Amino acid sequence: MLRINNINKKNAYFYKYFKQTHKNLKMKKQFLVLSISLLFLLNLNAQTAKTTITWGSEFMSPKKHVFTGVLGNPKDGYVSINQRYGKSLTLQKFNTDLKLKSENAVDLKTMPKGYMSEFFLDMNNKYYWVYSTWDKKAKIEQLNVRPIDISTAKLTGKSTPVIKSDKKLAGDLVATGFYKIGTANKWESELSDNGSKVLVHYRLKPEIKDDSKNKDVIGLYVFDSEFEEISGRRVEMPYVEEFLDIMSYQIDNAGNAYILGKVYEGSKKEKTKDKKPNYHFEIFKYTKDNSEAIKISLKLESTFVSSIKLVEGKEGNMILVGYYSKSTYGAADGVFCFNLNSTTNKIENKFKGFYEFPSDIMKAYEKSRTAKKVNDKEAKDANELTSLKIKDIMVNEDGSFDVFGEEYTHIWYVRINNRRVEYVHKLIYGDIYVMRIGADGEMKQVNKIPKYQFKSLTTSSPVLANEVFGMSFYLDKKDGNYFIYYVDNLKNLNIKATDAPERHVDGAGGVLMSTKLGSDGSLTKNKLFDFREKKYYINVTEMDRIGPNDYVALAYAYSDSPFAYLTFNSKPKKFVQISVK
Repeated sequence: MLRINNINKKNAYFYKYFKQTHKNLKMKKQFLVLSISLLFLLNLNAQTAKTTITWGSEFMSPKKHVFTGVLGNPKDGYVSINQRYGKSLTLQKFNTDLKLKSENAVDLKTMPKGYMSEFFLDMNNKYYWVYSTWDKKAKIEQLNVRPIDISTAKLTGKSTPVIKSDKKLAGDLVATGFYKIGTANKWESELSDNGSKVLVHYRLKPEIKDDSKNKDVIGLYVFDSEFEEISGRRVEMPYVEEFLDIMSYQIDNAGNAYILGKVYEGSKKEKTKDKKPNYHFEIFKYTKDNSEAIKISLKLESTFVSSIKLVEGKEGNMILVGYYSKSTYGAADGVFCFNLNSTTNKIENKFKGFYEFPSDIMKAYEKSRTAKKVNDKEAKDANELTSLKIKDIMVNEDGSFDVFGEEYTHIWYVRINNRRVEYVHKLIYGDIYVMRIGADGEMKQVNKIPKYQFKSLTTSSPVLANEVFGMSFYLDKKDGNYFIYYVDNLKNLNIKATDAPERHVDGAGGVLMSTKLGSDGSLTKNKLFDFREKKYYINVTEMDRIGPNDYVALAYAYSDSPFAYLTFNSKPKKFVQISVK
């Protein structure tokens, strides 16, 4: 049912320390000539589709345990996973009606001291717990797999070691107990699109701490759904760490592994004075039969890239998609995409390459002053979005694909409180932009879904964990239509294209909204329930589909206090099922 759960995973967004305002948008004039029939600027009105909400029974996580995630399916039921890191694991069994049936504490007495839970996997209804161990005496890092029986909520069989390393792995230092520190996130994973294969990767702890001399050494291992190894290797990157940023890892349905890297030329600092990027991108493809990487390069002349992803297309070819800018590295003029031919291993211009955001879409759901700036900058050929990040890329049955982006801003500053250093974080998750590129390479439609989610946090660190609580959105597809779930201000239920969205402050009320993006580009919105009325609060990023028409989400007991979400693990919880007809 649920996703891969990487424990203590850092959100990549939060490593960007820049100061900007949500609506101070730089924009650029469109250069593509589009038919007005391709663009849909409709008011968001409440939809009439029937949506049924079913609440499960209330339950609590075991004492001192942290809720990690859920695995399961409509046939066998669901298992809630709760952990006390390095000490205990409890599996709570729920029937298909979301009622708590049993609670099983897993006996971990035979586990090696200092084991670390890495992630849980759902590979086409085959479920696994993946954990790591460190043999200090033998100096061996080891990854182990243990199957999970969803019907009984128990671990089955024996633990199987699947990867061993005689070198220490890099990771993140985390608290594992009172004055105890451990290393987490040493092992990470990526599922293939059809869920039949998984790529497990790691990075060796550098022997040389000087980035100008050290080259990353990466472990890449591909397994099938029975966790039988398809391929495994340890590779050294061809560039020193100072001039190579590893952007992402990917695996295709055939079991080929990919590393997407950003390679700097001369200086790692991005320069904009000469209007030319000082970097290019390289894709390192690793197949089962080749011992050496197949290297594919992409250089975008006079074009900056602010966000980039590698996904598998309908024909089995990988597609490289991102946001580009003609003037600065931090902005987005529009979308670029190129096809990577799986046979020739070359970049092809199967698509038209670059697709600019239409100014009419940019002006929708903005204040009149902001809309006027769009018109003014359009005349100067300067229309850009300054805070847009790719959220997801959805490939359709007909070979077309949709690029979902979200405006994201993180502002932080330091203050002294009673001689203590504090970091004040301001987070804004803004509008959603959706662009559809057809299989014929034409841009079919562009949509903008307005929202303005705000959160303020005070921490002891400039780096935030990955928890976003009621921020951002959950995306799913059904019968050719997209359903986008997010927490919003009730005043935005019937928002017009000439109005800017009202702000929703995370932790202070709000409603769960569902916006349907039809295959024809139409937008309709539906209010599902009000948190204050139901006294329960949902983290939309924990939602998942459990059937053709059904979704499930975890709801926490809600308090009127704006800081209630800080103690979620100690609050009662319920599962809520959303059925759409």
